[in-house]
Amino acid sequence: IKANYDVVIIGAGPAGAEAAKAFANGGYSTLVIEEQRLNREKACGGGIFVQEIIEFGPIPAEVIERSIRQLTITSPNYSHTLELPVTLPSAAIVKRSRYDAHLQKLAQKAGAEFIELAKIVEVDLHPSHGEVAVVINNKKINISAKLIVDASGAKSLLAKKLKIINGRKSEDYIISLQYWLELKKEEIDRDFSERIEFHFGSKLVPEGYVWVFPKQDVIGVGIGGLAKNLFDQSFKLKPALDSFIKNHPLLKKGKVVLCQGGLIPSTIYPQINGPYTLFIGEAAGIASPIHGGGIYYARKSARNAFDFGDKYLKTGNHKHLQEYEK
Repeated sequence: IKANYDVVIIGAGPAGAEAAKAFANGGYSTLVIEEQRLNREKACGGGIFVQEIIEFGPIPAEVIERSIRQLTITSPNYSHTLELPVTLPSAAIVKRSRYDAHLQKLAQKAGAEFIELAKIVEVDLHPSHGEVAVVINNKKINISAKLIVDASGAKSLLAKKLKIINGRKSEDYIISLQYWLELKKEEIDRDFSERIEFHFGSKLVPEGYVWVFPKQDVIGVGIGGLAKNLFDQSFKLKPALDSFIKNHPLLKKGKVVLCQGGLIPSTIYPQINGPYTLFIGEAAGIASPIHGGGIYYARKSARNAFDFGDKYLKTGNHKHLQEYEK
């Protein structure tokens, strides 16, 4: 690890990895700092939808857990299955550990460096550059950068420092909980094949939904809703998800092998840049306002951030960072 980089990116998820590839391909020395392991799983359905595949290209077969061509939407009085037109490519379900690793390898191939299990404890914005203090193996290291790109998610330390997320309310966030249920592959193939499910209903989850995303040997079943309904104790995710699974003919047979929760912003933040900084993905509050999914939007925001970050690095003119918001 060097003491100085052109670009330091905080977070190695889809947003951070996509940004790293872009800046490294642009000829900039690029370091990605990840607090967790690079191959960690995340409380995410792992849905890669058609628009992402059209824009960013196909996903390697070894990364795809299941191709998807059908979506079933249910509510207490309605159920309907939609099918992708034959002219469109299949959507896909992935495990985030493999999918993120794929994006990270593309960035590394372009020349970006990655470090994992590195906790950022401070971010300083000096008159001429940014600086991050990182703890690795109980040793503190200071790293300077001409540009810091924050892809660290909804709980961004830098966003707090710049007071970007101060005053955010519970209705500005979604809280989610997901299980992986281990089942026999033949059972998953029989009941789901190339199909995913969304379940709605105010009694099931107010202002939210349950998703069922089959992979090869597990089914990701999760629940998400506006945080305000949880903070006032009017609704609890785990009992609702447990009840849904208990009453599902196949899911009730599954064994829970993974349980994770997460916080998702439901609205874009009022400011997504600062001195020597750009925010992308969920660190900018960027996710789908309809279903809360963030992978496509993470990668899209990373590409947009590169366009303006590149102009800034070439000219030193901060107006390009401000133009990113537009």
